[in-house]
Amino acid sequence: MKNQKGITLIALVITIIVLLILAAVSITALTDDEKGVVTRAKQAAQETEDASDEEDSDIQGAMDYLESEDWGNAENTDTDDDDENNTTVTLADKVTPTNYGDVINYSANGISDWKIFYNDGSNVFIIMTDYMDAEYLPTDLDWSGYEHTTWPQTTPVKTGASDIDSTVADKFMLSWVDSYPSSQIDSIKVVASLMDTDIWADFAEGVDGAMAIGTPTLEMYVASWNAKGYTKLYCNNMNEKGYYIGTTTNPETASIDMPTSDDLLYYAEIPEDDFEPPCGMWFASPGSANVQYLMSFGWSNKMIGTYFDDTSYLGNRVVVCLPEGTLGTKTTAADGTVTWTIGE
Repeated sequence: MKNQKGITLIALVITIIVLLILAAVSITALTDDEKGVVTRAKQAAQETEDASDEEDSDIQGAMDYLESEDWGNAENTDTDDDDENNTTVTLADKVTPTNYGDVINYSANGISDWKIFYNDGSNVFIIMTDYMDAEYLPTDLDWSGYEHTTWPQTTPVKTGASDIDSTVADKFMLSWVDSYPSSQIDSIKVVASLMDTDIWADFAEGVDGAMAIGTPTLEMYVASWNAKGYTKLYCNNMNEKGYYIGTTTNPETASIDMPTSDDLLYYAEIPEDDFEPPCGMWFASPGSANVQYLMSFGWSNKMIGTYFDDTSYLGNRVVVCLPEGTLGTKTTAADGTVTWTIGE
């Protein structure tokens, strides 16, 4: 019996010691200044209160803005010039076909009215919004050696396709010269002047490294038009005189009635009086029906080859190729008008 009582007393003492240890640990967990439950509870309560105050402040700021005069006159500016990998985002990275026709802030040679025309993934091309007035025609153009022409005459005549720089032809999409590099037909001599970036250099002065041609090529016009999702055009077939145009693959027609569109990027401003010049646009591309035809889009709503002496009613719209790496910022006004600013 004595041995049994002794064991019971020892067990009781051990139990009391264990309970005291557990109590000490629990008290420490509750009262520790940095990691205690009470401290953590207080911190959580304070964080919740701070978040609630911040949310109330944001809501009040939004309400104040809605009630201010600035509401309805705001502009949204895209200033994200770097992606998540800290790589510079260029104008070519940002511009999509939905932006073709957007206004772009560019000025050169007295012309400040330009629109985005095309993006080949590396370069963005812009075009004069309207036809160019004769006063802005380069003074060193010379059409004197071309039959049926009344355009300015000062410098030597181009000899043919060999005068067209292959880099320029590739950049502005004039593949016809790849098939007929030795051609000396009359129309390609005119095209050579329209594709001469030295002649049109004054229009490229808005951005260092830019280059300009006198009017768009048919291929670039068609590429831009198709990217916008309009009735698809084809100009991939050609002969020794120039381009065919149509709405089916590999067309064999020299002209077409253009699909209806009110997009002034492609039509520009055609006067109410169809015969009031200019009421149509030249392309820097020869036409397949005649060695003296340039492709054009005119007052008759036709894409057609036209004698290049018909300057009485057709005009040109200079196209500028902005250099690779050009930066740009898009601003959208409250009325939806989009404007791009180069170099920001």
